[in-house]
Amino acid sequence: MVHPKVCKVIPNILNRLDETIQYLKIAEDVYMKLSMKVSDTNALNAICMAWQFNNKLYKAKTAKEKDFYTEEAFFCLSYAEGLLGYDTTDLEQYVFGELDTIIRSLSLVETVNSIIRPFLDASRGQITQETLNLIMFYHNHRRYAGGKRKGKAPIEILTNTELEKHWLDLIVE
Repeated sequence: MVHPKVCKVIPNILNRLDETIQYLKIAEDVYMKLSMKVSDTNALNAICMAWQFNNKLYKAKTAKEKDFYTEEAFFCLSYAEGLLGYDTTDLEQYVFGELDTIIRSLSLVETVNSIIRPFLDASRGQITQETLNLIMFYHNHRRYAGGKRKGKAPIEILTNTELEKHWLDLIVE
């Protein structure tokens, strides 16, 4: 027997499923594009795995983790190079660049949650819709201070359009 509240929520989830996992379609398109450029599927998969290990390397906290991800990425790239029989440096950069265009919705949700959590904790559940809207606006329009996306705002990455003003100036308008 399913709880009535769950039955009420399921249609909303199903209606938004496409937009929630839209990145999977984008990822599939990117992979198809890459497979046109790299004929050996095993080599392409190895380069994709190296990209994944590189991403994990950025998030690694200990030297042991960093060494592990560095070695795994190197192994994958060496394996791909062995399969293809030529220097794959340019190909690796191309594949990594294409894979970087995939914006995973789960990452965005986790980022939003980590940004909003301190505000929610401080307000003890007494947050207004206006405050929530302000937090969302800030999150979408503030520029990253470091990392691969340094100097870009999430809204710029999603829309591929550069912001002309600082987020505070946009609020004042």
